[in-house]
Amino acid sequence: MNQILYTGGKQKGPIEINKIIKFFAIVIIIFGIIIAGQAIYRMLNNKAEEQTPVNTEPSVEISQVDNMVQISISHDKAIDKIYYSWNEEEEVTLQGRGRTNLIESIDLPVGNNTLVVRIVDASGYEVRYEKRFVLEETTPKPQIEFAVSGNNVKVVITSENPLAYITYRWNDDEERRIDAAEGTKNRLETEIEIKKGENKLTVIAVDENNRTQTKEQKFKGITKPEIQLLQDRENLTIRVTDTDDKMDRIEFVLNGTLYTENTKTQDGTVIQVTKQLKTGDNFLAINAYNVSGDVESIQGTIPYNP
Repeated sequence: MNQILYTGGKQKGPIEINKIIKFFAIVIIIFGIIIAGQAIYRMLNNKAEEQTPVNTEPSVEISQVDNMVQISISHDKAIDKIYYSWNEEEEVTLQGRGRTNLIESIDLPVGNNTLVVRIVDASGYEVRYEKRFVLEETTPKPQIEFAVSGNNVKVVITSENPLAYITYRWNDDEERRIDAAEGTKNRLETEIEIKKGENKLTVIAVDENNRTQTKEQKFKGITKPEIQLLQDRENLTIRVTDTDDKMDRIEFVLNGTLYTENTKTQDGTVIQVTKQLKTGDNFLAINAYNVSGDVESIQGTIPYNP
């Protein structure tokens, strides 16, 4: 007889298999969600990177061509504006007008110069370049000559290029301008009265190419003494003053007699002497000298009737 062994427990086979299947199904779903999330993240990240602009520098060449500077620009983006300045002076703006390739030419000043160029593209990205250039003077500047004529300075300006105008001033006074006349623009002459005392004259000549020449020189204007005659009855007082150069002496002839007087006031600006007149006409001739040797002279007849 066959015997059946009784274990006393419940039957577990089919139930345990279902649990295992459910567990692995859940794991597979979670793993799939993770993989899908990573894929979505990479996709969004790549899209964001594609939308973010990448700043690239333009290709720029700055070179001298004769008396000009040529700026050549090539870029993968449109150029918005170009700014340039010479020697830290005011900037000049050139419009890019959306071009990606362009060439601009600007004037090169005479002498040693520093050029600063700023280039801004359509995305607002900016690059800056700095370069030095030297342009030698090829045409002589105007020439200025001074010559003293009496109490005037004769100014003569000559120029290979036509002159535009000249300016002149004494010391720090206001400038005065003289424009070149048609037909005589390669030579300009003028006479300027010398101010009393020692003063500095500054003359600036400008030709039609804006080349300038400056010349400065000190001149001493003639300051003749001033003679006054004061009569009180028979007494004649000769008073001579010079407040600019101060007095040296006076020489005078009164009725045929020569007198010399150099007794001055303490500051040296006045010489004064008194002489008596005779009855009738009195002949008088005076020479008054200041310390610079300038002389003032008068002569005449002075009547005295008691």
